Amino acid sequence: MKFGRLVYKYTGETIAGKDGIYNIGDNFQTFAIDNVYKRMGIDTQDIIDINACEMKNYDGDYAIVLVAGYASHYKRFNQLPPSGKIVPLFFSFEMSDESCDDIVSYLKKHSPIGCRDEATMQLLRRKGVEAYTSGCLTITLPRRTKEPTQKKVFFVDIPSSLEAYIPAELKENCEYITQEGIIEQVPMTEEERLEIDKMAQNVLNKYKEEATLVVTSRLHAAAPCLALGIPVILAIDNIDSRFSWLDKLIPLYDSNHFEQIEWNPIAIDIEPLKERILNNVCKQLTELYSEKSAMYDLSTFWEKRNKVCYNYKLRRQLEKFQVQYNSNERFKYIIWGAGVHGRLAYSMMEEMYPNAILVGVIDKYVRGKMFSCDIQGIDSVENMVFDCAVITTHPGRFEATEKLNELGIQNFCYFISKDMPEMQE
Repeated sequence: MKFGRLVYKYTGETIAGKDGIYNIGDNFQTFAIDNVYKRMGIDTQDIIDINACEMKNYDGDYAIVLVAGYASHYKRFNQLPPSGKIVPLFFSFEMSDESCDDIVSYLKKHSPIGCRDEATMQLLRRKGVEAYTSGCLTITLPRRTKEPTQKKVFFVDIPSSLEAYIPAELKENCEYITQEGIIEQVPMTEEERLEIDKMAQNVLNKYKEEATLVVTSRLHAAAPCLALGIPVILAIDNIDSRFSWLDKLIPLYDSNHFEQIEWNPIAIDIEPLKERILNNVCKQLTELYSEKSAMYDLSTFWEKRNKVCYNYKLRRQLEKFQVQYNSNERFKYIIWGAGVHGRLAYSMMEEMYPNAILVGVIDKYVRGKMFSCDIQGIDSVENMVFDCAVITTHPGRFEATEKLNELGIQNFCYFISKDMPEMQE
């Protein structure tokens, strides 16, 4: 079993019109995950990259993944719930989407959830999920070992309204930096992802080697720089709930309080806090690996084989519809039989004819719902409008055939495993 490091290979449009936006603060979170795995002594050969923007579609080795970072756009970026190949540990997790009910059951299954901020914790608790505030993982990056010899201030994505309050002496040796940029191609290429990763590391090194003060509106400039041992001023027009943990460590200034900024802050010592956080997350990862690795390694043994074509005979029966419809055509169908074969038929139809629409389910005995359709009795078929039918019941096949013939429906197929004369070609 592997350990997964979340990387950010953006696959969709973000906030700048038709242009994709990257934010190297995301890369700083990856570096923080790297730091955790390094502390645990995990061999780099046992660590794999997993795209944070496509966790739902991941299909590689089974991996324990430290799920950290912003997740409120999980629906747009195919993040949650992730693939069954991912065994998650939620730590430094952010969620501000109140409509996240579709993933609540998954979060409950993998709780307690370590939340980056108090607002996320409160939201999840309202949803009935066990949660606690962990803080941001970037606060655990290693402290720099030496101070810069020359005074230099970095202004990182500061609001324009702050400029009037900045003392002149801070601008004598300063640099303005933005942590966002435009993605040249959407979806992002692997080469561009690696280039941005390198850029992020260079920016972090610049802070570490040169900064005597960082003034920023960015959460993921403030937290990493505090971890590095750099004095930080957080100034932003509006302080939103993402920061509902950082005010434990430093003052947060909104535009109504810029005149109160202390422009000569000192670096704070958070090394004991780092140890507390790192001990917590490393302990949880170690326990999760101990609990899960043997079973998933066993599953991997069975899964990695030369696989036969399963249900070939049943698939061939559904291919009958290809005479009338191509694989992407839109048509309506019903399933006759609400048992196991009925559910398998729906799954295969979804795969083979993704635009086909199930409009009804017929069964002589079963009632309820199946794939959002009410399961109805035999006579109800007379009121249904459909193009073809899939008969999935062995004992009821004659009755189904007779009824369909009575209605003048000739476009139907059997979806039954047992050999029958009427299924012979």
